[in-house]
Amino acid sequence: MSKRYDFTAWDNSDRSEFYDDDGNLETTWVDRYHWDGTYSHTVVYNADDEKIDSFIK
Repeated sequence: MSKRYDFTAWDNSDRSEFYDDDGNLETTWVDRYHWDGTYSHTVVYNADDEKIDSFIK
């Protein structure tokens, strides 16, 4: 069962990091926001910090 860790980063984006059972980072989901604070889109990165997906919820 993987674990999820949620936090707000220095750039005010909401992030969710997903770890495997051994504690290794699998993916990071980053919710981006416009300057006015409204949701813009979500970007997904793999463990090597490479962008693998983006979408609008």
